[in-house]
Amino acid sequence: MHPLIKYFSHFTTFTPEEEKAILDSMTIVHLKKDDVILKENDVDQSTFFVVKGLVRKHKLVDGNDLTLD
Repeated sequence: MHPLIKYFSHFTTFTPEEEKAILDSMTIVHLKKDDVILKENDVDQSTFFVVKGLVRKHKLVDGNDLTLD
């Protein structure tokens, strides 16, 4: 079972057809440490799910790299 379907199964159930439709509609992207998902002021209509790892939101302010909430 795909990790995302497994996660969602804690909240709802899917038929095999629904699971296939969800997985077929997704684009799976593997990122490495320090890869950028979005840059400041970027607008994107995508939804991102982190299956494994962490995401850090940060901004440069006066030359200082600040981690944001």
